[in-house]
Amino acid sequence: VWYDIDCGWKLKPYIGGGAGWARSKFDVALLTSSGTSAYTTMHGDHEGFAWQLGLGFNYEVAPDVDLGLGYRYFHGPNFDVTGGPSVEPGFESDNHSVLVNLTIGIN
Repeated sequence: VWYDIDCGWKLKPYIGGGAGWARSKFDVALLTSSGTSAYTTMHGDHEGFAWQLGLGFNYEVAPDVDLGLGYRYFHGPNFDVTGGPSVEPGFESDNHSVLVNLTIGIN
């Protein structure tokens, strides 16, 4: 759900968030020793509850044309890694995004 805050200006801030179900996956092949072609693989997979929060602003550059800048934080399900060499168990599935957008209204 995203909410545009109408301040009566050309600059329009927005805020929002969401929740749902997501899947996190990790696959990698590592060279085990230099000079050889021996590889080891590791993988992880988990699904579960996920959520995100975001905010930003859009600026009206022309009628029905907005240019915007935003930020989103996404938190997905964490997971453990199997296979390969000893690894600290688990990875976090967090993501920070900076977004630049162009919105064109079609009437």
